[in-house]
Amino acid sequence: MRSRFIAVILLASMGTWLLIAGAAALLTGSYGLTGGATGPWAGLVASVGLDPAGWVVGLAHVGTGVVALLAAFAVAAGWGALAWWLGVTAGSFLLWYLPVGTIAGAATLIVLALPGPRMAIRGE
Repeated sequence: MRSRFIAVILLASMGTWLLIAGAAALLTGSYGLTGGATGPWAGLVASVGLDPAGWVVGLAHVGTGVVALLAAFAVAAGWGALAWWLGVTAGSFLLWYLPVGTIAGAATLIVLALPGPRMAIRGE
């Protein structure tokens, strides 16, 4: 039960952060929560040819945030296999957001892979 709670907290906090930051970037052209500063993830995004301040990356922030929040709700509500798959998907999506999202995504994936939470969430 505790590990399920950890997954919910990680997914909800990262989802909220990414949704707000992405919305700010789309509306203002700047990541408002950090005063426009970007983290190491911007170098990763730029290395694949995307503009970290562009609308595609802003939409990626919003989309990842929505998926993470939906996963947090599904895991908390105990939606069975759907919750587990949403959690794994959201945890995987978080890995690109260096360094905090990478840590939160990896921790979420580890928690969801443990036998106890996996069986509890999936209803096995």
